[in-house]
Amino acid sequence: MRVTIIVARFGVDFAGGSEREALEYATLLRDAGHEVTVYTSTARDSGTWENHYPSGPAQEDGISVIRFPTEGTRGDYWRSLDKKLHKYQARMESPSGYAAGWEWIRAQGPYCPGLVDALKQAKADRFLYMTYLYYPVLAGAQVTPVQKNYLVPTLHDERPARFYAIRSQVRRFRNLIWNTLEEGELAAQIWNVKGGVVVGAPVASPEERPEADRLHSEESGSLDFARNAGAKPNDPPSATQGGGDKVSELLYIGRWDGGKGTDFLLSQLSQLRQLFDFKFTIIGSGSVGDLPDFARHLGFVDEEMKRDLLRRCSGLIVPSMLESFSIVTLEAMSMGCPVLLNGNNPVLAGHSHRSGCGLLYYDAPSFLDGASRLLCATFDQKSLEQGRAYVSKNYSKSAVATRLLQALELN
Repeated sequence: MRVTIIVARFGVDFAGGSEREALEYATLLRDAGHEVTVYTSTARDSGTWENHYPSGPAQEDGISVIRFPTEGTRGDYWRSLDKKLHKYQARMESPSGYAAGWEWIRAQGPYCPGLVDALKQAKADRFLYMTYLYYPVLAGAQVTPVQKNYLVPTLHDERPARFYAIRSQVRRFRNLIWNTLEEGELAAQIWNVKGGVVVGAPVASPEERPEADRLHSEESGSLDFARNAGAKPNDPPSATQGGGDKVSELLYIGRWDGGKGTDFLLSQLSQLRQLFDFKFTIIGSGSVGDLPDFARHLGFVDEEMKRDLLRRCSGLIVPSMLESFSIVTLEAMSMGCPVLLNGNNPVLAGHSHRSGCGLLYYDAPSFLDGASRLLCATFDQKSLEQGRAYVSKNYSKSAVATRLLQALELN
């Protein structure tokens, strides 16, 4: 079968999010014997959608990709429009806000009319759209046959999800593919839809990964955080107590954006730094601005470096309220890396409760308590094994591939 995947951005550069999930799905479908092509933009930065990659056909990790240029960037006009429409949310949720909703969709982008035009001529048996929020998905689904359209919404509880212009497009898809049970429950509340299939994304087991004994410092910046340094809050137990090669370092992976809880995260870590001697590393896109001296931003890194950081750090922190899956959480669990998760996010709380792994926080005091436990290595070692087992059982390549093929009616 011929499967066309439509996603706003695509490539091996992206460490997480729908971009990473799109690559995983493309690989699973290709390995199952299907002919896969990805339609995407030339953008790398979702903050501006500026053209970065060459337009036209390309290969990414053995997957056929066609990139289309964006026309215009997301800038002052979109921000002004978004602010204005925020005042009229009730209207945006009604049919009278349909036209304004589509202008918001176009303005926030990535605006790739060439991609939509190409979809009109595309010959495929399945069109798999990924992430409900963006122009290529919402406009593309208007020009491809409903009976061939499938959507991976990656739905969050956010204002645009309730726009009538967006909510009304759900009928354009034959089936909906959820990342978690909680995502499907949210859609039932705000989109009034039932059904769909929970699939998720594959997470490679440690046995499937190449051993990462050292970092490629010449490529992504040297690891200047000494091994076995240990956290030093007036000399309580260190992060390396009990042996191993952990370093006193907390890690964030993903797009750096205030909407993902990064402002709260940095402010709390600045307070914690008055008590503990540790470093904080940020991996992923986004403008971080001026960072305190204990923090560094590596930007995009390769998989080996990401794995090595997960293996060696004191813990991963996931502060976002906007998660529909959080593959980085599951990657950390699969490697026995402790995680501190925003318990106000139902998806993150669900992973923690089902796995029996992970520390949850709900406010500033519980965050500081959880982060302190990471640095002092006072978490339950048994829970780390439970996290590994949870990921291995539910998110192996074979388990996810079976669910994906069933959801796309390709089995």
